[in-house]
Amino acid sequence: MKNKRRKTIIVVGYQCNNNCLFCSIGDADRKYNRSYIDIVDDIEKGYQKGCRAVEFIGGEVTMRDDIVDIVKKSKSIGYQEISFETNGRMFSFNNFTDAIIKAGLNRVLFFIHGHNNIIHDKLTQSHGSFDQAIEGIKKVNKYPEVIVNTNFVINKLNFKNIKDYLKFISQFNIFLSFISFLNPIGSALKNPEIIPKMSEVVPCLTEALENNYSFRIKIQNIPACLMIKYNEILVKAEDKKNSYMDSETRKEVSLTKEIKSLKIKPKICSQCVLNRECDGIWKGYHDIYGHKELTAINYYGKSRYKNRV
Repeated sequence: MKNKRRKTIIVVGYQCNNNCLFCSIGDADRKYNRSYIDIVDDIEKGYQKGCRAVEFIGGEVTMRDDIVDIVKKSKSIGYQEISFETNGRMFSFNNFTDAIIKAGLNRVLFFIHGHNNIIHDKLTQSHGSFDQAIEGIKKVNKYPEVIVNTNFVINKLNFKNIKDYLKFISQFNIFLSFISFLNPIGSALKNPEIIPKMSEVVPCLTEALENNYSFRIKIQNIPACLMIKYNEILVKAEDKKNSYMDSETRKEVSLTKEIKSLKIKPKICSQCVLNRECDGIWKGYHDIYGHKELTAINYYGKSRYKNRV
């Protein structure tokens, strides 16, 4: 079927049982949930327009009392892939995990921000959140039909432990792990002490990537010139060209265009051979640190121009 891999991403509300220091939602009403009818309307319209994959995001999607019904509805409409972004805590409960998977959930992205509860719980500001999330992964791993991915948001409290994190999650049945540099918006602006410089992060990240893992790894939101050796695993905005997002106020937002709108390419980027495939850096990051860390790359993979302020 044409457009079979086209995805609709639906924001279900902003209720959450964590309070992450870098949450991009920031001051959004944490009690707000969209109506079931409104969400189903988005699900139906997405399917009619060719989507066969639907992803639910928040807030924390598992906090909704009707989330099992939403998944059941998605399956009955005909979606072949039904996925969540989640902090994973509700999956630590057998009844919830069993019900949501039987309803049709077949892909889960767990946000895990450290290799132990000290780091993770400090970042989520929720005691016990790490233990519950890891228990959630273990429970979902009991269902071989469900694909499990993880996302690790790079910040100043965890970037020195990327290798430890990757080694830790190796014990689970993980298909893909995203390593994502935080976007300095929302709560991160209130906690600027957790925003590292990319030049600090890259040595730790590249060291971690030297090891072999049983799962795939993708790097998000670090420019190509800083990760030239690993350019092939960088996620680009263009990779999201078949994904569209719906919320209470915005409909059919192109994820590719949305990501690009939040980033900036300084003048030096125009001199780089990777310019067309690189998205640049977060605007919020540029506001804080500028672009001195960036360089232009030549055809031989070496820096051709040193940066100028």
